[in-house]
Amino acid sequence: MQLQELIAQAKSRFEALRKDAETRVEKVRGEAKSRYELVSGRAENAIKVSQDVLKKAGTLVGSTATDVAKTNQAAAEDLYGKAKTSVSKAREAGLKAVAEKPADFLPEGRTVVVKAFETSKTRVSKSATELRKLAETGVNGVKAAVEGKKPAAKKAPAKRKAPAKATAAKSTTARKTTTTRKTTTTTAASTGAAAK
Repeated sequence: MQLQELIAQAKSRFEALRKDAETRVEKVRGEAKSRYELVSGRAENAIKVSQDVLKKAGTLVGSTATDVAKTNQAAAEDLYGKAKTSVSKAREAGLKAVAEKPADFLPEGRTVVVKAFETSKTRVSKSATELRKLAETGVNGVKAAVEGKKPAAKKAPAKRKAPAKATAAKSTTARKTTTTRKTTTTTAASTGAAAK
């Protein structure tokens, strides 16, 4: 009988260990599944943020390139027109006049070229600054998405001091009064004209 009791105890222990192991495996599987879903959700958000930033960057670069190309094309067309005029002027004046004062027949395109260069440089510099800010926003957005946080909201502009608001309120009231007076005057003039 002792042997049967030992076998029964062994079976019950084995069954208890098996159930405990199954419970632990199920718990680990559930935790792994929830972590996987959490991480995959965060990864999807990070990818979405990255795609949005890349679209904005592409639009910015495209518009900058278009603006620079249009500026330089306009400058080139203007310079070509001035060169053509200069060649025509030189043909009409003759070889002797051109040889005596060649500087008089050079096209005056320096200002056009310099202005186009400055405009292009300014536009590219501004775009570079905007791209840097966009990249920082993108990196912060991806970091927040990976960490499961919402991206930081933009800072609100600094509030003005109380006296400045009071002054602004007075000027708004003054504008309303002026507008009301003009409307009344216009209405009275219209009524007088209609009465005649």
